[in-house]
Amino acid sequence: MPVADFTASMDLLGTPDWQRSSSPAERRRWLSLLEEELGAGALGIGVLMGYAPRSDPDEYLALSRLA
Repeated sequence: MPVADFTASMDLLGTPDWQRSSSPAERRRWLSLLEEELGAGALGIGVLMGYAPRSDPDEYLALSRLA
């Protein structure tokens, strides 16, 4: 799980388990969290190309639909 520590977060980005696609339940959860944050006033959603190269393209499509 990501933490608010820069070094730990950077180490996490390189692990293959973190780069996997989300399960359907995980995807629903993070899309719901993003929707809540947007409803609470977040300005938008940003996605870095290549951020998680092993992610299912459907994850990016779902995120784009929400955005």
